[in-house]
Amino acid sequence: MSNKYHYFRKTGFTLIELLVVIAIIGMLIAILIPAVQAAREAARRMTCSNNQRQLGLAVHNFYSAHSMLPTFSTMARRTGVLGEPGVTNPEAACCFGAKVVSVHTRLLPFLERVAIWEMVPNREWTHLNCGQDHTRLNALPFEGKTMAAVAAIPISIFRCPSDPGPNTMNTIAVFAAPPRTVRPDGNREATLDPGVVSITATTNYMSCTGSATGTYYDLNHPTDGPFTYGAWGENWGGMERLTDGASNVIIFSESILGDGSLEYNGATILPSTPPPPMQPWARSGHYPFSDLQPASEIWKTHPGLVDGTRNPDIPSKLSAGVSWIGWRGSMWLTARPHATQFSTYSTPNPPYSDWSVRNAYGFHAARSFHPGGVLVTRADGSVSFISNSVNRQVWRDMGKARSGSASGL
Repeated sequence: MSNKYHYFRKTGFTLIELLVVIAIIGMLIAILIPAVQAAREAARRMTCSNNQRQLGLAVHNFYSAHSMLPTFSTMARRTGVLGEPGVTNPEAACCFGAKVVSVHTRLLPFLERVAIWEMVPNREWTHLNCGQDHTRLNALPFEGKTMAAVAAIPISIFRCPSDPGPNTMNTIAVFAAPPRTVRPDGNREATLDPGVVSITATTNYMSCTGSATGTYYDLNHPTDGPFTYGAWGENWGGMERLTDGASNVIIFSESILGDGSLEYNGATILPSTPPPPMQPWARSGHYPFSDLQPASEIWKTHPGLVDGTRNPDIPSKLSAGVSWIGWRGSMWLTARPHATQFSTYSTPNPPYSDWSVRNAYGFHAARSFHPGGVLVTRADGSVSFISNSVNRQVWRDMGKARSGSASGL
């Protein structure tokens, strides 16, 4: 007689089986995540390479149009304060170091950014970083245009996607300062600065000023690199200057954006803390003029050239009571060295911070978030990856227009 009751054994995972499945899934995820991250970094690196290739092509198109390599615009000292009796020319209110338009700005028409190029009020000077009321100066119309409008425009081709930093910074600021006096050399500072902020668009790509050896760190001297300060139309020269061969000369490299720290008070850099040891790029060390030599003497002899900075031991300088600001890459519009320039003095991604004199002249390294090195643009328009372990002398020679040694990588 058949039994009408049938008993069925319930099936499912045992605890051990469940743990094994979870462990396998965990292992697969552990394998998959780095692979996904590597794929994403490869895509970001390709975008970065394409950006730099466009910069290289733009330099060549500039050379074809002007028969010279682009320069930074001429630096000029302020001769008065705008609004004072007899001072009507906005240019007269610019301070030494403020009349600087970057190579990036020069290249805008050749990067399909003509509309932005047309927004620049005067391509020979800017009012940014003048030590005066920056909002007033940046908003000051010149031929119906203002610097503030163009300075705040982010340009995607100037940003490396591997850098998570912001597209804009609020770094060009000074706080309320008492009236200042006329210096012995006749330069006049602002009478009162109410403490306002200008928004500026950032960049990761830096134009090469040279090796920064000897006095070449100080851009008051002609550089030994492919770019230098010079008036628009000045016969700086072209590809014929690159006697080592265009493929052996670097014209652009990457840098990592600073943390945007605001540590500037009129003409005085405020005391601040250094960056975390694992993030040396976050803030640069800056040495005020007044700590080393009277300003009047500097301006008379070599403005910006401070005794003891030639071929420095940078880590030692960084421990010598410098102040810190995070303005690296803060503004593509200007040729302030901390904003748009680098030198090959230090090999890529050095373990110490950048260092300079009053956030302008000095030693600013190539850096990137790409593992192991940086992408660079060579003067022939090609883009290549340079390892952090590159030979120091070879790297310095690659920053020079004519090193006398065609030993590039």
